[in-house]
Amino acid sequence: MREPPPTKAKHIQIPEYKEFLTRIGRRYKKAGQGLKPHETEIARLQLIHDVITVKLAGIEKLSRLLAELDPFYHELIFIEFDENKVRKAVLCLLRAKRMVSEFFRKYRYRLMASETGREAKKIASEARGRMLSLIKRCEKQLLLLKNLVIFIQRLPSIDTSQPTIIVAGAPSVGKSTIVANASRARVEIASYPFTTKQIHVGHANINEIKVQIIDTPGLLDRPLDERNQIELRAIAALKYLNGPILFLFDPTPQATIDLERQLRLAKQVMELDPEKPFVPAIAKVDLVDKHTVNTVISRISETLGSTHVYKVVGVDSRSVKELVHRVVMETIRMMSSGGHPRS
Repeated sequence: MREPPPTKAKHIQIPEYKEFLTRIGRRYKKAGQGLKPHETEIARLQLIHDVITVKLAGIEKLSRLLAELDPFYHELIFIEFDENKVRKAVLCLLRAKRMVSEFFRKYRYRLMASETGREAKKIASEARGRMLSLIKRCEKQLLLLKNLVIFIQRLPSIDTSQPTIIVAGAPSVGKSTIVANASRARVEIASYPFTTKQIHVGHANINEIKVQIIDTPGLLDRPLDERNQIELRAIAALKYLNGPILFLFDPTPQATIDLERQLRLAKQVMELDPEKPFVPAIAKVDLVDKHTVNTVISRISETLGSTHVYKVVGVDSRSVKELVHRVVMETIRMMSSGGHPRS
């Protein structure tokens, strides 16, 4: 299994500018003690070079990680960060690392050719200033990339080789309750909209099949260019993760958006990837009468062309697990037959 970006990012450390100064300052005076003047200055420049080189090793790792991002993680990351600024920051620091090595080689030869201690100190002072100024110029970029790495580390680790169910719908429709009762996920559940602000991943075993259940932030019925960052995270999962979409409808009068807007939203979600299995389900069926449920089923079938609409009580873990089981089995059946029909 290929490591997901959050796991890779845990091995990447990006320092702040002051950390270079602190590390160098602790060892600078002791470097090269007892040697000839020019050898002492070479040892001190070697220290500066080594500290910068070691501390910037994470930049190369980060550059490789960003170059290898799959579309889902790419979208999720650059919803939050300006991709152009990140690219320029990486280039700034890679260039600084390369130039520090070039300066060290150049000034080392000059120091070896110096004839007096005074000349050696003057050469070393110039070299030290130029080497550190390269990092100082990228101080803001260091902070940007440090925050980027922390953000990536906190993203959900999703294994694209495992069966995945993406739970979607309007805010407060019951997505988090479904995921919590179907899996081992710990998700925040409340009665106000946009409780889920990030992508959450739950895990369940269905007939010895390991399944990931993705809890996405709630969506509203509006154009893509009007969606906020929270909604765009859900769009990234719906567009790029492999697996069926379990779309929940809220039939209650307290629904965040009415049924017709939920239906328009469902059509928008289906259009993100027409080949992806789409499974409609009515949540909270215990809170409305049978006539309301049947009316919602009819409207879903008419509008979306769905041949089957599931019903589920989100707080009933048995009901939820049965639904997840059916979705997994039906998806496996569809995939094995080479087709992608709608449910």
